[in-house]
Amino acid sequence: DSEGKVLTDMVLLAKLRKLRMEVARQNHLPTYCIFHNNVLAMLATDKPTTREEFLSIRGVGERSYNRFGDLFIQAIGEYIKLR
Repeated sequence: DSEGKVLTDMVLLAKLRKLRMEVARQNHLPTYCIFHNNVLAMLATDKPTTREEFLSIRGVGERSYNRFGDLFIQAIGEYIKLR
């Protein structure tokens, strides 16, 4: 019974994980310093396309959004267009 439940888009989640890995490498940071796994799962579920929607995800703060949020919003937007 999936009534009332929103499913995580596993294809998008894989793309966001790949993006996180690339961003982590470029910034010489561990992946969890970009966004935690649970944040990526929520991004793949809620698919935020605005700053406000992105900041409403639990675990996303102003600092992490300001550093990396636009990259993830762009990736989500591109993914949605292709669906």
